[in-house]
Amino acid sequence: MAPALSAAELQRRYRAKRDADPERRARYLQKEPEKWQQDRETGKKKRIADLTEREKRAQRKKWRDRKREAKAREKAMGKAMAVIPSSPYTPDTPNAPNTPTSPSSRPSTHNTCNRPTSNVPTGPSPAEYSRFDL
Repeated sequence: MAPALSAAELQRRYRAKRDADPERRARYLQKEPEKWQQDRETGKKKRIADLTEREKRAQRKKWRDRKREAKAREKAMGKAMAVIPSSPYTPDTPNAPNTPTSPSSRPSTHNTCNRPTSNVPTGPSPAEYSRFDL
C-alpha cells in the first residue's frame, strides 16, 4: 500500500492536473484576478500603501527574508552544479577531441621549478657563506 501523500504533494498533483487541461487552466487564470479583487474588497488582501507603518515594516521584513532565503537557495544550487565535472564532449560538438588543441591551454612539459628567474633574488653565493659564522 502506498504511503499517504503530504498536503504539498496533493497540492502539486492537483495543480499539475489543472494545468494539463488548457481549458481548465484558462478558466483558472480568468478567475484568479476576480478572486484577488474580491479578497481586496473584503479586507483579506491589502496593498502596501493601505498598511500602517508598522505593518509596512513587517511586510517588507518578510519580503527581505524571503529574498535572502531564495538567493541562498540559488547560490547553493549553483555551487552544487559547479561540483559536477564537465565533460570534454559537448552537445554542439559531438566529436570534440579529448585533449586541448591550442598551445596556450596545454600544460608545460619542461621543468621550471629549478630554474632561477631574473626577478627573484637567489641568495648568497657559496663564496659569500664564509662571511657567516654558523
